[in-house]
Amino acid sequence: ATVSVLYWSLHMLLISVLCGLLIHVEAQLAVICTATSKQQPGTFAMWLMAYGSGGGENVTGAVHMRDGSAKITTARLQGFCKPINEGMEVGADTVTDDFETYLKMNCLGLVDPEDSVPLFADSSIECYNRDTGNYALGVKGSTTITVSTGVLTEFYYGVVKGVESGVFTAWLNETSLVPCSRTLPCSLPKLPWVFHVSVNNGPAKCTDSPPSSLTANMVPWSLLECDGASTSIEAGELCQFRCQPGYSKTRIMECVDNGDGTATWSGGTTELCTSDVVCMVPSELNRNTRGISPYINGVAGHCSSITSPVGTSCTYTCNGFGEQVSLGKIKCVNEQGKGVWRVDGTGYNGCAWINPPPPRGPVPAPCVNGVQVKIGAENVEAVPLKGAIQYSSADMTLTDIPESMREMNMHLPMLPCADYMDLKLTCCADVCEFVLSHYHCPPCSDEVDGGFPYLLPRAGFAPSSCAPRYGVAEERMVSYRIQVQAGHTVEIPSLTKEATAFVVFSQTGPLPSPWCPSDAGNASISAPVCLC
Repeated sequence: ATVSVLYWSLHMLLISVLCGLLIHVEAQLAVICTATSKQQPGTFAMWLMAYGSGGGENVTGAVHMRDGSAKITTARLQGFCKPINEGMEVGADTVTDDFETYLKMNCLGLVDPEDSVPLFADSSIECYNRDTGNYALGVKGSTTITVSTGVLTEFYYGVVKGVESGVFTAWLNETSLVPCSRTLPCSLPKLPWVFHVSVNNGPAKCTDSPPSSLTANMVPWSLLECDGASTSIEAGELCQFRCQPGYSKTRIMECVDNGDGTATWSGGTTELCTSDVVCMVPSELNRNTRGISPYINGVAGHCSSITSPVGTSCTYTCNGFGEQVSLGKIKCVNEQGKGVWRVDGTGYNGCAWINPPPPRGPVPAPCVNGVQVKIGAENVEAVPLKGAIQYSSADMTLTDIPESMREMNMHLPMLPCADYMDLKLTCCADVCEFVLSHYHCPPCSDEVDGGFPYLLPRAGFAPSSCAPRYGVAEERMVSYRIQVQAGHTVEIPSLTKEATAFVVFSQTGPLPSPWCPSDAGNASISAPVCLC
């Protein structure tokens, strides 16, 4: 017993040391701002400012933005502004004006590869704080930006053309620029977020305040930057208002060019903040879904501006399906005073068969139990659990298997740690579910190290609530889940480091909904250790 305890103590110490030595620090996103100018109507630049890693111009990738019609626009990170001196110092008292001043001192005169200018001397700049749920509130002027104390050394931009002011759901893709994982707070530590983006559409200006018929129940300070009598409000600019506690936004309010040299505030004729129960855009962060697919990440058509009233039925969009919109619908319902999304009628089909469905690909061989799991060229065999609460072999011990996973198959990679690369999960049935659970070794097994937490979300996986425990010390594991269509393969590229111990669970057909309703009965895995 003493030898065993000593072994595990030395083993965990070695992991900690190697984690500290091998962690790869990447540029960590801290602040997001947008800039638009009357010199380029219908265009805006998204600026992403980061705590640097020294990578500088090497950061690539894009910010994808889906509008209310499900159309996706991309701001490709093609530009980099190298700041003078050591960078921009930020802290608890940093305001939007500070970012505007710094950007215009350092980054004027840039032109992106498509001949667009990301910043003019007269550009209107808004930066974003978290509002409610996953909604981001754009702020200007002397409003404080929530950000960690530090130095921002990397400034990236992507230019978006041919768009109008409105509401966009935005997320990062294929980039080493990662969400902020420094000591909180950060302005927007996670994506995707729902942004209200102002896009200039003409030279006219709103010269008065928004009408009182629209502004009841708004937070007064959030209207200070919407007073055209005291500040410059150009056509296309949104009033980024915040509602009082207990109230929710229903629509946007925009300064609209009238075509005659004047501009006025639009937003309808009724109040824009309501105390009625409404549904925000469906998302894991908003915690407002019941019994629908966890991959639903937006609503489409008339439902998608900001919130939807109780009783509204909506088509929806799914993670990984681009601009495709569902045939089935979900409905906003009132459950104990909270707006939640539920299945609406018999037409609901989750995210398994978006119309038009992905074409069925060729079925690979061998394909056992309806799925194929490969690491490199090696097939990883399936072990049916058949309702078992525990599993044990010479290589792996699995105990206290969660009830929701007991009918799945288990795939146990037995290759050396360094060979855990090019993982391919293929579905040979109509639809398949995969769950990957891996040992979590913070800080090197996190969102910035190029391991599973970095790669899996980019491959379409969603974090699950069923997270096993690893080893005799019951170290933390984390899980990710994905649904795959017939004949299709999800590929996770080679890791940039050796993998932590992991196991893959698979099943043909969709998992029950809700899946894993509680965290009770988490598994405990004992397997050969792969260091971080």
